[in-house]
Amino acid sequence: MHVDAMRIFVYSKEMQKSYAKLMKSRRHVAEAQAVAVAVDKLRRHSCRDVICSLCNNDQQTKFETTNVNDSDFITEVNLLKMGLSAHIKKT
Repeated sequence: MHVDAMRIFVYSKEMQKSYAKLMKSRRHVAEAQAVAVAVDKLRRHSCRDVICSLCNNDQQTKFETTNVNDSDFITEVNLLKMGLSAHIKKT
């Protein structure tokens, strides 16, 4: 392999590693933002300002994400305690 080609190969490997690391950290931020948006929407549509108006549950740990759209926004959650699903609408 030519010396310049070898340098490009090494640089591209470093770029791939740094890109993967950056995307991993961004993915965590995106996940946290998606959860925050979903919780905010559920609370806004609740007359009691809680995540689930049926049981007054406001603990995020009691819910699981059951569906996301193509933009990685949460579109449905399931309340583990009650086995009910809540659909999150775009607003």
